[in-house]
Amino acid sequence: MLGRNHAASACACWVLTKNLFLEYELDFIENSFLFIIVGFAALLPDIDHPDSLLGRRVKFVSVPLSYLQGDRRLLPWSENTHSRGITHSIWPLAGCLYLIAGQQSIAIAFAFGFCAHILGDALTPAGVRFLWPLSTVIRAPLTFRTGGLVEYLVTMTLVSAAAMHVLGFNIAYEIEGYLDAFHLGI
Repeated sequence: MLGRNHAASACACWVLTKNLFLEYELDFIENSFLFIIVGFAALLPDIDHPDSLLGRRVKFVSVPLSYLQGDRRLLPWSENTHSRGITHSIWPLAGCLYLIAGQQSIAIAFAFGFCAHILGDALTPAGVRFLWPLSTVIRAPLTFRTGGLVEYLVTMTLVSAAAMHVLGFNIAYEIEGYLDAFHLGI
């Protein structure tokens, strides 16, 4: 997935599901802060590529990471040359969660954004090596091309659902109503 779609879809999913993960109601400041954490964490795994949304801003980190993971050909980038190595595995997630373990809501938001990124990349043909350095690639049975129409449709659907949720439109209730009407043949 593209960086902007990683951030948008992760933040949209956070808006839709945060009440499942947090035990209390958030005030505006904390809600905004956690929203930013989710967006940042959704971009963080791509720090291993110098041409990624985050990697372009911290080349002093992205170029060495890319080289160490075996991406000798840095540009032009394609799904076939990008290794999706250690930064797309469970190890940086575990390390970051260890460092922020005392801050439960921040750790939850960070893990959510990071996992949303990994899930998004698992939906592409290149997949992810979640247990790096093992070469096993995890990918969904149905995949879509990075930057393709399906990726944008999925992202825009999630963003639209989150916007409707924020505006007070209960999506789950409406879908349930449509399914009941369809099931009853009405």
